[in-house]
Amino acid sequence: MQTVRRLGRKGAKSIMKWYHRALSGVLAASMGVGLLGSLPQAAAVSSVSAGKNAVGTTRATGEIQATIRLDYPISSQKLQEIGAKLTLFQGDKAIATGDLSQDSTLTFSDGTTASGKVSQRTTDQTVNYIDVNIRGLSADEDKNTYHLEFEADGFKTYKSDELTLSQYSQGIVLGTGDATFTQGDLNGDNAINTSDVDIVKSKLSTNDSKTDLNGDGKVDIYDLAAVTMASGATGEAQLFNTTVITAKVVDTATVAAEIESKVEVKSGNVASLFTDDGQTVQDHLDATASSADLTAHLEDMNNPHQVTKAQVGLGNVDDTSDANKPVSTAQAAALALKANTSDMNAALGNKADKTTLNAHTGNTQNPHQV
Repeated sequence: MQTVRRLGRKGAKSIMKWYHRALSGVLAASMGVGLLGSLPQAAAVSSVSAGKNAVGTTRATGEIQATIRLDYPISSQKLQEIGAKLTLFQGDKAIATGDLSQDSTLTFSDGTTASGKVSQRTTDQTVNYIDVNIRGLSADEDKNTYHLEFEADGFKTYKSDELTLSQYSQGIVLGTGDATFTQGDLNGDNAINTSDVDIVKSKLSTNDSKTDLNGDGKVDIYDLAAVTMASGATGEAQLFNTTVITAKVVDTATVAAEIESKVEVKSGNVASLFTDDGQTVQDHLDATASSADLTAHLEDMNNPHQVTKAQVGLGNVDDTSDANKPVSTAQAAALALKANTSDMNAALGNKADKTTLNAHTGNTQNPHQV
């Protein structure tokens, strides 16, 4: 028995050294993954656009974006087993609930026109982030204060600070490894402490589903590391403004009325808006010819622009009709050598007809009566 006790002490001491080394390694790795995953998240959420109101609408609406960072990733099946959910409150009144264990839509109370959805970011069957997007929430005074409540078996229930939709929609990021929606509350006292650590230690190397925090089917050093880290967790949720609620910054109805009362709308040439000639668009419009006038002008062949022959390089051309053009000296001399028509006709009249002559000369019947 003495030998057994000595071996037990040595074994326990060796196990404790191994435990601390392994625990340190697991915690360091978990912290690294958590930090790498969380750094860009605020920017990602803040980039979501807010709902837009039509001009003249007096009711202002905004959004709430929430992201849960699972610092110690959990299987999808485990999330369903622990019944992870959220509740949205308007003032002290619960107006919506949502299932965080899967992609889903929020259920709103009667008379609420808002909408919302839950979506998970996963790797294989492991959930890394849960995003909640709630739109169409009233931003009117006395109705624009909200808060979120997150619950799940084995988690510390987290109730957010007030999220007021004043001039901006709101965003919130929280993690399961910080002091908000912290995983590891195994005794239900809404805190993570040494009692919870002891519960996990007592279940090591078993398949106890309650203390199997990540849902991998066994209670091991990973689960012990997670609850140990959670017992000393620090850090609060990150709250930030996202997009501008236009109707709260600009009274769109008043602006629209002001524009309608003071701006005179006229049709015309848009180019006139950029012409520094002291004239309005209507002035330019009044000075513009109609399409019919333009067509008539283009079809006018009576020299509507009064173009002169000098303008087209014909200044030395004598503008005389063909009938009145003079005969040149050379032409007159050539014509003088030609016979007159009357003389030619008289001369030709004294000539015998060729047919008659041929008939006479071919007559062998003694036409001359010799």
